[in-house]
Amino acid sequence: MTLTRSQKGITPRKTEHPGFVETPRRRRKSGHATPFPPPEKPAVTIDPSDVPEDNIKVLVETDLAKTNGHVPKKPSKPSYQPGKDAKRDYSGHVEFGGSLGVSAITVGFPALMYYMWLGATYYDGHLPLPQSNETWKEFVQHIGGLVYAGAFPTIKAWTIYWTFFIFEAACYLYLPGVTVKGKPLPHEGGKQLTYYCSGVWSFYVTIVAMVILHTTGLFKLYTLIDEFGPLMSVAIVSGFLLSVIFYVSAIYRGAEHRMTGHLIYDFFMGAELNPRIFGLLDFKMFFEVRIPWYMLLLTSCGAAARQYEQFGWVSGELMFLVMAHFLYANACAKGEEMIVTTCQKNAFRHEERGTLLVRNTFPQLPWRHIKNPKTISTDTEDSLFVDGWYAYARKIHYTCDFYFAISWAVVTGFGSPFPWFYPVFFSIMIVHRAIRDSQKCEAKYGEAWKEYTRQVPYLFIPYVF
Repeated sequence: MTLTRSQKGITPRKTEHPGFVETPRRRRKSGHATPFPPPEKPAVTIDPSDVPEDNIKVLVETDLAKTNGHVPKKPSKPSYQPGKDAKRDYSGHVEFGGSLGVSAITVGFPALMYYMWLGATYYDGHLPLPQSNETWKEFVQHIGGLVYAGAFPTIKAWTIYWTFFIFEAACYLYLPGVTVKGKPLPHEGGKQLTYYCSGVWSFYVTIVAMVILHTTGLFKLYTLIDEFGPLMSVAIVSGFLLSVIFYVSAIYRGAEHRMTGHLIYDFFMGAELNPRIFGLLDFKMFFEVRIPWYMLLLTSCGAAARQYEQFGWVSGELMFLVMAHFLYANACAKGEEMIVTTCQKNAFRHEERGTLLVRNTFPQLPWRHIKNPKTISTDTEDSLFVDGWYAYARKIHYTCDFYFAISWAVVTGFGSPFPWFYPVFFSIMIVHRAIRDSQKCEAKYGEAWKEYTRQVPYLFIPYVF
């Protein structure tokens, strides 16, 4: 009598893998025996402590679905998960190409700024390129010498930049303004930060100070044009220094948030979610409006002052840019309390929650907010706004921004490629941001977001795209 392996008690036992959730497999049916059994795939051991508890079900259901021939859409994991360490990023997702991409951005954009400054200053608005009898090595040495000679961060440039910086910080803190609450912070138990918004007063006080300094001769506005190279260098160096200070301060105080563990990437994205100085000056709000847009307006006015000083008149193109930059900076200032999203949408949010501030800032247009707007209910506490301008396109505010960028370039003509950098850069950036926003909103709102995209199918341009 022949005994089987099981009767002999030598049948190999199935390997046990603690923490490994097995899913059922289909029994293979075949009309004939296979001479050799298929090689076994190595088992994967998962330590339960490494898997968030609410993700175990997702893992099991995904495997079961694959077994039945259906692969569900990969769920979007939030970077912060309730009950977990808020300092860690659990999403496994990175932006801008990760460490390599952000390294290229960190080095490439300052280099690009110098390249465009060289073209505008020394090459009559054309691309700096080697001459026919010049090697690339000689060309790099030449433009390096030009940068050193014309854009070295001088004491004068440091004084101008940081005097303006400190003046605007004082305006932020001490001029009249309004106080609003920010969004609830899940990692801090729903805490809402307080934001003091004095942008309108800061804007007009800055303009008055600019006029007084220029007319009295204490500081001619065209100094910003004459010292543009050194000021640009100071701005770049200051940006790096402040970023290092914010990053180190957040780590030292244990205030870091959603860190991936990759130093270069975390430094680029920022360690602290809401960096503030002494809990008063919020740097995100400060850098959103005052430094970029007020400085742009002052620079445009400086160019107009220099042109008038030299020729006795200001060209129509430059007057258009001064007007455009004034209107844009003014819009940012008067809507500072609504910076979190967009003016019309945020007015809707404030009205929905009973916190809308009705302000008559100049110039105030009548289409600021809508009474009893059309909305879509969601499973969260928010509603989706599908009325007003946002009934035509989901990112209609980006369309307006793109129109501004194109207008600013078109008015300069086509004699130089440099004015066209901003609309090209802005278009790429805004499309990337819109894609990111859509992905996050779809993950957050689910079916409500699908209904929103059905009702408002266009992203930027109504009936086109």
